[in-house]
Amino acid sequence: MTGRSTPPGTAPSGPDDRLELDALAGEFVLGSLSESERRDADLRLATDPDFARLVADWRQRLAPLDDSVPPVAPPADLFARIETQIEGQAKAAAAALPGAGSVSSASDLLQRRLNRWRAAALAAAATSTALAASLAAVLLAPLPEPEPVVAGQKYLAVVNRDGAQPAIVVSVDIETGIVSLRDLGAEQPADRSLEVWYLAGDGSRPPLSLGVLADSADITHLPVRDADYGRRDAAIAITLEPKGGSPNGDPTGPVIYSGKLIPEPR
Repeated sequence: MTGRSTPPGTAPSGPDDRLELDALAGEFVLGSLSESERRDADLRLATDPDFARLVADWRQRLAPLDDSVPPVAPPADLFARIETQIEGQAKAAAAALPGAGSVSSASDLLQRRLNRWRAAALAAAATSTALAASLAAVLLAPLPEPEPVVAGQKYLAVVNRDGAQPAIVVSVDIETGIVSLRDLGAEQPADRSLEVWYLAGDGSRPPLSLGVLADSADITHLPVRDADYGRRDAAIAITLEPKGGSPNGDPTGPVIYSGKLIPEPR
């Protein structure tokens, strides 16, 4: 359902283009772009102030997810195991090379590769740990106590399937009374509908339908309705329902996507 038609460096000329640029910034921060799309976005980030501001806004909005889980260190013996494996590969490569000094040459080559791998791994860890922690926090980690629901408060959820790539970003604006859902590529059969539900989490109330995700639009706006989005265990779930939504006001199909709600920084 998602389309990214705004080329790198092109200034948005209307409301649709601005929504498209904002969607691109959100996917850039979430890490859901393809390799070529990310290269284009990296270039745009360095040359387009409007895009840079939107990326900064998305990073600020998603920052609470980073803070909700502790860092996870790799096993202490990881590099030792890699080095042992590379030494074995060096000996095997040397045996296949003719001439004196081949063991040293093969070993040097593989050592250089190891050094490059280490540098790349450290750089990748610095940029990807925040995203991995964010997605894990959505479904698994305990969240800090939220503020009470008050006018002007906003809430955020990244919904996905079993911790996989994010499918929909849900933003709840109490002041405007609007729940906005940004589609990042959710799968929806042509003959079914994706219905959005508020979940209290502790079973104190039945699931509350917020409405049905639009079939073709990248962004769907639904009413906030009477729900306590500031609850510690509040969540958003999306079920697969008959076309047009549940026939009886309760979820009838399987939960396709889900994610916890957290307060956005104010």
